[in-house]
Amino acid sequence: MKGMIRSLAMVLAALGTACSRPPALTEAQNNETRIPGVAMNQSMAQVITVMGRPPDSVAERRLGNSVQETVWYYLTDYASGTRSAITFHDGQVLGITQEPGTQGGLATPAAAK
Repeated sequence: MKGMIRSLAMVLAALGTACSRPPALTEAQNNETRIPGVAMNQSMAQVITVMGRPPDSVAERRLGNSVQETVWYYLTDYASGTRSAITFHDGQVLGITQEPGTQGGLATPAAAK
């Protein structure tokens, strides 16, 4: 009987730990597994489909040659605050980079380029 109670207590403790994870941690883990599915020349709609949701944050600017540059940021490492930046030119993926952040999932905003 004591063994059964101990096992039940361990299961409940494990469930409590899993249920108390910050939502940002879960999102970062999901983002990290999905980001490799983003490819050059995909549209914004295609990226949302791959990532399963809109970006965490967005930066936009008009380049001198009339190209609209949009950068979408997804947290991909909660512990370090690292974000993946997906750069679009005129709505098509131009590139994907990693931006280091601060610890604890509090990524520092990147300056628009």
